[in-house]
Amino acid sequence: MRQTFIVLELLLLISLLGSPATSWTDDKSPCPKNSTCPTQGWSDEERYKFYHTTQGSRLIPYQWLLALEEPESTEKLLSDAVTDRYRFVVDPEAQDHLPVGFVKECDEDITLDKECNGKENVWVGLTCAACHTSQIDYQDKHIRIDGGASMADFMGYLEHLSDALTKTQKPPRHDSSKFDRFARKVFEEEASDKEKDGLRKQMQTYTTDLNALTTSGEGSRNATAVKYGFARVDAFGLLTNEIVMKGLGVAENRREPNAPVSYPPLWYRTQMEWVQWNGSVGIPMARNIGEALGVFSLAPPGGHSLLTQKKISLLDTVKEKGEKVIEETAAKVPGVSSFIQSDFSQSTVRVGNLHRIEEVIETLQSPDWRALQFFPEIDETRLGEGKKHYNDFCVGCHPAHEKNSPGKLIPIWMSDYKKVGTDETMVLNFACRKAMLAAGSLGNILSHTTGSVRSLKDVFNKGFFDFLRDPKLEKDLQDGSLSDEKLFRLFMRAGLDKEGSEKIADSDACQKHTNSMSQNPDGEPTGAVVAAIGGVILADKLHDEKAKEKTWEYTRSKYTGHRTLIKKQSCVTCYKADPLNGIWATAPYLHNGSVPNLNELLLPAECTEPQQPGKDCRSKKFCVGSREFDTENVGFVKECTEPFFFEFDTAEKGNSNKGHNYGTKLEPNQRKELIEYLKTL
Repeated sequence: MRQTFIVLELLLLISLLGSPATSWTDDKSPCPKNSTCPTQGWSDEERYKFYHTTQGSRLIPYQWLLALEEPESTEKLLSDAVTDRYRFVVDPEAQDHLPVGFVKECDEDITLDKECNGKENVWVGLTCAACHTSQIDYQDKHIRIDGGASMADFMGYLEHLSDALTKTQKPPRHDSSKFDRFARKVFEEEASDKEKDGLRKQMQTYTTDLNALTTSGEGSRNATAVKYGFARVDAFGLLTNEIVMKGLGVAENRREPNAPVSYPPLWYRTQMEWVQWNGSVGIPMARNIGEALGVFSLAPPGGHSLLTQKKISLLDTVKEKGEKVIEETAAKVPGVSSFIQSDFSQSTVRVGNLHRIEEVIETLQSPDWRALQFFPEIDETRLGEGKKHYNDFCVGCHPAHEKNSPGKLIPIWMSDYKKVGTDETMVLNFACRKAMLAAGSLGNILSHTTGSVRSLKDVFNKGFFDFLRDPKLEKDLQDGSLSDEKLFRLFMRAGLDKEGSEKIADSDACQKHTNSMSQNPDGEPTGAVVAAIGGVILADKLHDEKAKEKTWEYTRSKYTGHRTLIKKQSCVTCYKADPLNGIWATAPYLHNGSVPNLNELLLPAECTEPQQPGKDCRSKKFCVGSREFDTENVGFVKECTEPFFFEFDTAEKGNSNKGHNYGTKLEPNQRKELIEYLKTL
């Protein structure tokens, strides 16, 4: 069975021209004075690149974020206190108190966010560092973990931002002082009534769009009863809703994003055979593009024209080339006009910069426990037996990986969710989901919006077929009688094994899951639909590369990490088992963050009388949000001692802590031996 989520792989070359080559500066991000940074193979310059290289994300206009106040006070929203409340990482050196990974974005071709200084139409966006930088507190020490599993409450932050905007634009009756202060800061002077009215309308448009993105906002397309809390987000669910519901304009394609997963650590991620929690993506850059689309590079809230930015779309591209077919086609084919104007054609993803970030991540190493001299020393007497337990219970699935071996592909063991026994919501949401296509022929859209590429067959002949590396299409492409509509259907199936896909969709587990999610029984597998849409976007860029055919192979190889895109059978109903290097710094555990520490991971999921949860078996409920590290159990303190915390309830949908029953019969002393050894990886 092969159902590779090739949409992101197809999007690898959307911005082949990318940003112009930019030489790195001498800018540095040294370890903050109030923090300790364990050795991870990065220089201060490399840390700076990771924190400040833009990826095209546009969350909110920069001047707005500077001007916003807290919802219930006059305190600034952009503050270290708010950053810490939502567990992003405070950057004491940052301009205007921007958290780590929050950067300026602008219309120009840039590499580093500082290049937006002095520019117009500046936004604030996110980089990989926002959700892949963590902080561990131990006693009075702050430990910065680069590429770590963030504790951030991403959705909570968006909802707080929405609340602040709502309270600003809709002040209490007869009291407009909050909005007046906001307008004065935005315009940097007293604004006229006309200017204020325009600003208020912009805010209303923006806030409506932002609410639609959240999981609890008014009119949200992502509404769910499942609370994400700290340290996790349903990235797949949110992104797919953006593409097949909002992008295609088909309300029936909405699904509840109810399977939040932890932010994975990034060390050695560029070398791993599979790079998502399931076997859906095997190209690191594909994952990166998906991440960028998920954090407002597909289209910012309020749209690209909110601050009158230049709108770069397929329609603009064709008009610039003197074509007139768009309006004629839109009038004849239902749904074409809305798709042409859709957000797919306006992505601001900076693929060139994502590749630069990927090059930096290639040198990142897992943090070393022993480098933190204030941590309890490793008990060397336990390591011998601990390694034996590791070989008995861990290494069969989790491959051992030696540090300082960049470029070496790491084979990844995939475990079917039924076998490993962990919560199935994430993999079944992905594997079982179907989507209805938009009205009209996407094939016709392609043939009329890609400049010199006039048809799907032309796309394949100019190298895209070689990019897919799918021999099934070769014979069909020789049939000159096939219409673009038929070719589009073939194209949509290019990365999908029909027999294997139907086997999944017809399974009892999927049927049960499908019914619970009100799936479209007559729809197409969502992975195939999204892949085809990615191809439509990509085709618009391919004709710009026609003069570079001699370097096509190199370009493809560069942006795919020198890997074959569709290289073997993948398992989208499997969870992957990563190397355990640096595992001590990545709590909470399992893909959904349902186990608070390593000690509990080695306990049975269920207790028998008179056993106690959290002591003899895994906790049924625990608190997430503390950064205080428990060096004995290896995880964060799980008691509700913080001013802001989230109670994790393993009885809720998507939150099960069952499964992964490896090493769960070890005696207490044996568990300590294994944990001691895991600290050294």
